[in-house]
Amino acid sequence: MKALFVLLFLLALMTIGCSLDRSNVGGKKIKVTTWNVQTFFDCVEDGCEYDDFVHNKNWNQNAYRARLERLAFAMKKMNADVFVLEEIENERVVYDISSFFVSDWNYKRRYRYACFAKSKDGATGCAVFSRFPLEQLSVHGVYVNDGKMKMPSVRPVMQVKVLDGSNSFMLLVNHWKSKKGTDDGSFLREKQEMSLGCLVSALNNQNVLACGDFNRSAQEFTMTADGCVELHCFGKKLYMNECSTSYGAEDSGTYFFRGEWSAIDHIFYCGTMKVSCFNIETEGEWCDLDTHVPYGYKVWTGMGYSDHLPVSCCIEF
Repeated sequence: MKALFVLLFLLALMTIGCSLDRSNVGGKKIKVTTWNVQTFFDCVEDGCEYDDFVHNKNWNQNAYRARLERLAFAMKKMNADVFVLEEIENERVVYDISSFFVSDWNYKRRYRYACFAKSKDGATGCAVFSRFPLEQLSVHGVYVNDGKMKMPSVRPVMQVKVLDGSNSFMLLVNHWKSKKGTDDGSFLREKQEMSLGCLVSALNNQNVLACGDFNRSAQEFTMTADGCVELHCFGKKLYMNECSTSYGAEDSGTYFFRGEWSAIDHIFYCGTMKVSCFNIETEGEWCDLDTHVPYGYKVWTGMGYSDHLPVSCCIEF
């Protein structure tokens, strides 16, 4: 595994020691947004890029910068205190995204902390940008070997602690196996569910927020009567609350593919913290304002944002 943990020193050392501005989060509320930003590669060919981005005259420094500008604009508009982004290629992209906030006139709204992780042979990983301090970054891989198959590349779970003064919560970032392929990837997603369940169990009733692209709808989890999601860890059952609104409706979701909606991006939580204000972010240029269909990124036109919609919630202690 490779992991990057970065304290974003803005304007050299000028902001170190400055207190965080809490006015943008209403005192004790922390807004968290998770978004699969769809194959966010840079312009350096490292050998892990998808075919659409390799030796493509439409994919160049100008196209990359335009995409960075759109992402930074969207992040500023949503104004989350903690952003979780899936499908970021590498740490260079993390630095490039953060650079678009350095020149922001309101330095207190910048993301001064960030971390990134992906598997060694993975094309993309996950990144966290935060206005609050981050610590205790760890990356948890998934071992899959039934004796009949070659060990596949399975995205790890990123674990990092978000600190808000004397309060904190553990953030577990997920990007589960997609449904592409002949076997639908369900076997690997079950292993990733077990990995998440074991992490929640090990955290022993701490405040935990698990979020990301699970490539699984709520109906594909085992759900309890009171709306909790059931996770498994070697025979042990763990339960997390699910943030939800109109998930499952035919005309809504977080991912739109071949004319159909899927609600596969989730936020789960447990512990003593309160989680409220869950919503799918549809008030922005990243989707159609009437249908809410996301504008997926098209490398051959240089237009679009992502084929997923962002989802958000607010945390209170």
